Amino acid sequence: MHMQLALYNHPFERILVDTMGGAVSFLLSGMSPRTSIFFFSFATIKALDDHSGVCNFPWHPFHDLFRNNSLYHDVHHQLSGTKFNFSQPFFVFWDRILGTYHMPSSAEDELNKEAKNK
Repeated sequence: MHMQLALYNHPFERILVDTMGGAVSFLLSGMSPRTSIFFFSFATIKALDDHSGVCNFPWHPFHDLFRNNSLYHDVHHQLSGTKFNFSQPFFVFWDRILGTYHMPSSAEDELNKEAKNK
């Protein structure tokens, strides 16, 4: 429910991907209700961070843990980038495997600079 208020998508996509996808992943994974609360809350916070556009904090826990961050996701929302960087909310390997990974060299340099500063 929180994601519906924070992110925009078509109502059909919201029902199919967000609601049904969440329900199926909950049922198939065997998560307990408590675990699902933590997992889906974390996923919502991560999605909000990815859409915030903030990527230059001196210490940012999501940027320390995941290569998929707001800089990575900004490419997805550029007019020329709408066919790239779909991996939400955690891992970029799916984009690499499916050929949808794309980072302009300036953004890739920024990601590498963040990694070196840690």
